[in-house]
Amino acid sequence: MDKSALLKSELIGLKVKVLGTRIEGGIVDETKNMLIIEHKGRKKRIIKSNNVFEFKGIKIDGKSLIGRSEERIKKTW
Repeated sequence: MDKSALLKSELIGLKVKVLGTRIEGGIVDETKNMLIIEHKGRKKRIIKSNNVFEFKGIKIDGKSLIGRSEERIKKTW
């Protein structure tokens, strides 16, 4: 999976690592500006625009994830 395909796909259910922190786990929900990640049995709310995320070895700046998932899927990269 490449970066553009990942940006167009559904993120809920994917494993993610928040670079620069010790937070990693599965995405359980997504809002316009946040990802909710289950980390060590607790849900962490992570702001998209302030972080860099790693999905399956692919690094993505959170600014490119801003927006509702249904809007992001329609964008052309």
